Amino acid sequence: MKLLLENWNNFLNEAEQTVMYHSTPEENVEAILVDGLKVGADQSVYTGQHAQWADRKYGTRPIFLSAESGRYEGVPLKVDVTGLVLVADIASVSDLGSEPPSMSASFKDGLILKWSRGTEPKELAGVLDDRGIAIKKMLDPNSEEAKAAIAATGTAAVLEDIPAERISR
Repeated sequence: MKLLLENWNNFLNEAEQTVMYHSTPEENVEAILVDGLKVGADQSVYTGQHAQWADRKYGTRPIFLSAESGRYEGVPLKVDVTGLVLVADIASVSDLGSEPPSMSASFKDGLILKWSRGTEPKELAGVLDDRGIAIKKMLDPNSEEAKAAIAATGTAAVLEDIPAERISR
């Protein structure tokens, strides 16, 4: 009976652990496995003008994660995200829909990604307000907008360092 309870507890602990993946060039792997992932560092394969636009909205280079191993080129590293604060990957959100969104500003919500009528992403239908979504809301990890964006894109951003103990090959 004791063994059964111990195994059941181990199963529950494993079931509660959530895993996502971070893709990085091969030359970064060993350093990440020793030192972890660092916010502000350019350790991912997610670079370029699109990522730099998003960096300005986050105020730093976040750590980008994917729910799917191998979705991006590079070496996929397994990351235990249990208890980490996940926010929307706003660059990936801007790729949703049948055409790129425009940017507009609202006094209340700040910058808004807004799609033309009929081009708005179906995946975010439940949280779009007049065919748009506020970036500020997607950066609030407790908001419905952030949760919907993460589910829709299958990606997330982390705005804190991730220690090496949470990362494996």
